[in-house]
Amino acid sequence: MRQPAQECLGELPDSRLTARLLAHNQTVLCASPSYLKRAGWPASPRDLTHHACLFIRENDETFGSWHLRHGSKNETVKVRGPLASNDGECVLRWGLEEHGILMRSLWEVAPLLKSGKLRRVLAAWALPPADIYAVFPSRTHLPAKTRALVDFLLVSFERHRLSADGDWAQSI
Repeated sequence: MRQPAQECLGELPDSRLTARLLAHNQTVLCASPSYLKRAGWPASPRDLTHHACLFIRENDETFGSWHLRHGSKNETVKVRGPLASNDGECVLRWGLEEHGILMRSLWEVAPLLKSGKLRRVLAAWALPPADIYAVFPSRTHLPAKTRALVDFLLVSFERHRLSADGDWAQSI
């Protein structure tokens, strides 16, 4: 690892690294209103198997398996879809263009949900969080530049969260 720190979404990939939580990152399912009008609203996770789902290929995740939780009930659904990319902005654009249901970070789609350009799907079901961490080599004494970067990122994420009318996750 050449950089003093990197950002990481989700679980830590290597036990020799240290991670510092920067921000909680809730993920949601959503789709355009016109897609939902045409294809119907899924009433349960199993209904997703009858929908066009849009994928982001990242990390070592099982491709096409979405994990949802409602209270103590957990469901893993193998979904299919016509489009996949490793570019989240591309997948978001496909969702806005009525190609199907997508999974994105709430902070990214919150303005689109508020404006009505996207609608939450299966809102009562929780998806696994993809919390954001600063990741750096495990050391007793962290270099000053790494500590400064982590502190800057903590302030920046908090400022972003507060700039969206307080707790944007609760306002959707």
